[in-house]
Amino acid sequence: MLLTAPTTKNRSTDAKSPPLNREIGRLLLLDLSDKAPTGLGEYLEKSGFAVFETTSLDAICDDGQPLSDLFNLIILVASLPHPSAFGTLRQLNRADAPPIFIVAVEGEALERVLMLEMGVDDLVGPEANAREILARLNRIIYRKTEKPNSSSSKAAWTLRHAQRILIAPSGQRIGLTGRDHELLIALSDHADGVLMDCDFHSGQMRTAISRLKRKALMDAQIVLPIENVWGRGYRFDAPLIQA
Repeated sequence: MLLTAPTTKNRSTDAKSPPLNREIGRLLLLDLSDKAPTGLGEYLEKSGFAVFETTSLDAICDDGQPLSDLFNLIILVASLPHPSAFGTLRQLNRADAPPIFIVAVEGEALERVLMLEMGVDDLVGPEANAREILARLNRIIYRKTEKPNSSSSKAAWTLRHAQRILIAPSGQRIGLTGRDHELLIALSDHADGVLMDCDFHSGQMRTAISRLKRKALMDAQIVLPIENVWGRGYRFDAPLIQA
C-alpha cells in the first residue's frame, strides 16, 4: 500500500490546497490493481492536479477524442504480471497518448523492464511512497513541456570503452559485458535513427536490451533511456558519448 489515506471519488479542494495548474494538471488515474484504496488520487489533488479516477479505459477510448487532449499524463496502477495491465498498456500506447507512468503494486524487476520496453515514460515499484511518485510525475511533465532552446535538453551518458562501463548523468556506473558494450556502441552509432534487429545480432537484440535494462535497474536502480520504436527497433533517447 502506497498511502494510508483512503481514496474518495467526490473530493473538494480546501483552502489550504495549492492552486490547480490547469495547463498541465490533468491526470488520468487508471487503477487495475484490485487492491485496497491507496489514497494516491487524493494526495495528487492536494498537490494541485485535477485527477480523474477510473477502473476501465473503455469509455475514455471509445469517444474518439485524442487522449492528449483530455489528459497531460496517465498513471496506470497495476499488479504485475497481470494480462490486463499489459493489454491496457498496448491500448494506451498510441500516437495520441500523453506520457504514461506505471505504479506497480506487485511484480518483479523483469516485469518492470518489460513495461519500460513497451514505451512507458517511468515506473515505480511497491516500495515507492507518494512523495516520490509526485516528484517523478512533475519531472515527466516538466520534461514534456520545457522549451527545447537550451544547448541540450537531456543530460549526456558516457560509454567508456577501456573500462567497459556506462556512466549515467548522475555519476552512477554500470559494468558491462562484451555484449552490453557492443549493443551500446551500436545504439550510439544509430543516434540519428533507429537500431533495427538486422543491425545487431539477428534475433538477439531484444534479449540483449532486456538484460541490460534489468542489470541497470537491479544493480544501480537506473532506468536506461532505451526506447522501443514500435515496428522499427530501438534507440538510446539521450546523448551517448563514447570515450
